[in-house]
Amino acid sequence: MPRIEQPKASKGSQRWLQILVNRCPHLLNEQILPQMGGRGARIEWLSPLESDRYAEYRDWAFLERLGLRLDRRPRAKNGEAR
Repeated sequence: MPRIEQPKASKGSQRWLQILVNRCPHLLNEQILPQMGGRGARIEWLSPLESDRYAEYRDWAFLERLGLRLDRRPRAKNGEAR
């Protein structure tokens, strides 16, 4: 299942990540942007958004969420079709 909805977390790092991304993304951005070189870089948080039921994206759904498309795809493993 590539898109996995998550409940609103009640404790732990998942809870804090949900809070920061949705209420105070600037606090995360202030720590990350200097490591990216800072100039002109910006971060758009796409997950875990409250408006998207805190969904986490995996596999191809992750790439689609980012708006990326691979010209070549690896062969399917374990009977997965793609």
